Amino acid sequence: MKALFKFSFLTVMIVAISCTGCKKDDGDGDDNPDTSGTLTASITPAKGWEKNDAVVPTWMNKDGRATGATIILTTDNVPSSVKTANEYVTFAQTLLKSTFKDAVFSAASNTKVGGKDAVEYTYTTTVTLDFKFRMVYILIGSKAYTIQCCALASDYNAVAADFQSMIDSYTLK
Repeated sequence: MKALFKFSFLTVMIVAISCTGCKKDDGDGDDNPDTSGTLTASITPAKGWEKNDAVVPTWMNKDGRATGATIILTTDNVPSSVKTANEYVTFAQTLLKSTFKDAVFSAASNTKVGGKDAVEYTYTTTVTLDFKFRMVYILIGSKAYTIQCCALASDYNAVAADFQSMIDSYTLK
């Protein structure tokens, strides 16, 4: 079962990472001005989390509360057809739904992360095991800066405060 969990978890993470990108600044003069080049994202890990940059900046829970829980930071190019945060969420959810046929999405909501406008939602899906994701997107110019939180659905509440503290520590420079 342990090998099956590791395989299923890695499959979910790799597929979800490949499905995250695409949004453009909504042009409303808000806190997310267009920038030249790509900014570097970082977080402060919560206690019990270790960094593992094997693929992309990733932190994994190692204290046993939610074995395999991760928070991943990605930066993606935004297709020119996506003009608003709502269009981005629709685009991202369409990609995710094409991979995870049983995905159930919460409503998207506007928030602030590191002083920047952001949009977020959660979704659940099953790939052998039940997973819960929290997706947070910061949209700047032609880049989408994504914070992806993932845990087994049964473990999610045990690390939800950790996810929030790491999101609260998020910076772009």
